[in-house]
Amino acid sequence: MHIPLCATVNAADDIAPVVRFSDDLVPFPDDVARIIRRPDDGCGDTVTHMGSPPEDSEEQNRSRMQALREACRHSLERADRLPTAPPRGPPLERRRWAERDLIDEILGAARRIAAARNWSGEPLYRTDGVWRVLETVAHSRYCLAIADLARSLHIRKQAAHELAHAAARARVIELVPNHQDKRILQLLLTPQGRAELAAARVAENVWLGTLLSGLGDRELAATAKVIGVIRQRLDRDAKVMATKGDSS
Repeated sequence: MHIPLCATVNAADDIAPVVRFSDDLVPFPDDVARIIRRPDDGCGDTVTHMGSPPEDSEEQNRSRMQALREACRHSLERADRLPTAPPRGPPLERRRWAERDLIDEILGAARRIAAARNWSGEPLYRTDGVWRVLETVAHSRYCLAIADLARSLHIRKQAAHELAHAAARARVIELVPNHQDKRILQLLLTPQGRAELAAARVAENVWLGTLLSGLGDRELAATAKVIGVIRQRLDRDAKVMATKGDSS
């Protein structure tokens, strides 16, 4: 005797077969699966109603939440160890993608650094002319005249003259005649200029400490070396292009 393919459901006393006919195999059949009740099935219903499960204790809830936190932490740690992107194509193609990714990251980081602000909302790295004069004078190993300032900033002497007087009006630089030649004006830091430099250094140190937190000394040194090599090659190319422009 052939027995058709069937499924089973739990009855109250035993297992009752659920027979599926050919029309049950089509999606969304018109009739539900037919249940054949055994003669010795004395229960009127095939589903036994059970009470709600007991509520978890407070200790069980705390243990479950702790396990969930640990699972999330381990998941994040594994995600940090995963590579940022899968290998793309053959070695030469992967090399090209890596080069483009590096330059894109440098450009994006440079834009973000240039737009960075300190806790008072002021630019963290100032690039205006007065600040360039202030930093140049502060970092110089000797007393600068206006002609020396022009050479340090790679600008014309007239432009350096205007920047020096602008810094003097801002009271961060003092223009003092040379004691040997009164016609030569020398640039000296004022107390206000020193105070502004000190405040900028404190803000920069706090920002850098937060930004680079978690990076090791070797990682910082390797990154600085790579970016330094790129900058040196760009400087070399710029000099070559300038030489070609002058020769033409």
